[in-house]
Amino acid sequence: MPIISGIVALLLIAIVVIEAISNRTKSRVDVSEGLALIEAAQGADVAAIELKIQSLDAQDELGGGRSLKEIFASSVIMGDSMAQGFAEYDILNASSVVADIGVSLTDLNAQIERVREINPQYIFMTYGANDILTTNGDVDLFIEQYRNALREIQAQLPTTRVLVKSLFPVQGETLEKYEAYQYVGEYNQALQELCDRLQITFIDNTEIVKSTDYEADGLHLKSLFYPGWAVHMAEVTSL
Repeated sequence: MPIISGIVALLLIAIVVIEAISNRTKSRVDVSEGLALIEAAQGADVAAIELKIQSLDAQDELGGGRSLKEIFASSVIMGDSMAQGFAEYDILNASSVVADIGVSLTDLNAQIERVREINPQYIFMTYGANDILTTNGDVDLFIEQYRNALREIQAQLPTTRVLVKSLFPVQGETLEKYEAYQYVGEYNQALQELCDRLQITFIDNTEIVKSTDYEADGLHLKSLFYPGWAVHMAEVTSL
């Protein structure tokens, strides 16, 4: 395939440059991951290669030589189908993701039990896409449900630091179909105020997402967005 050939060619060029710099500085730069990508390129799909490259870039951005899986080894991403992508796209280990399609804030007992067994140092709460629909634009009801969920999690895991992420804006056909998604900004404002009152870290993701990061439904996010999202969470938390 031409696209794969182009990617392979770019990787080869990058490796040659790295090798040249390594020789000049008398220090050895590890290019094994690049070579592994080339070896796998013939049978891999383009999206998988691009995702791997994005993950390596994210690792470089954070520094320290640790992979995203290592960085989040003592953390759990709790949430809905948005959070599920971290495991589905192999960004984080499955043990770092406790998520279910369609889950809402009023139905977290099973998830909390699973997280309690893991007993992580950090929990990143990733909810809201389904709750906007169940609360149908009632921001006060949403905040009440979120507060109750936070209380239960903190009661079950008193030594774990809990962080709350903002809701992503919605676009396209989903926004047209469900009017409640027009109130994402109001939900986020109220959620940030709740976190401020409870002295819980609120992670605002609205500035890191672009229109091109969305799947066709305008709600879910493409796989290539996840490494950068993980970097943002790690930086806010100083993992």
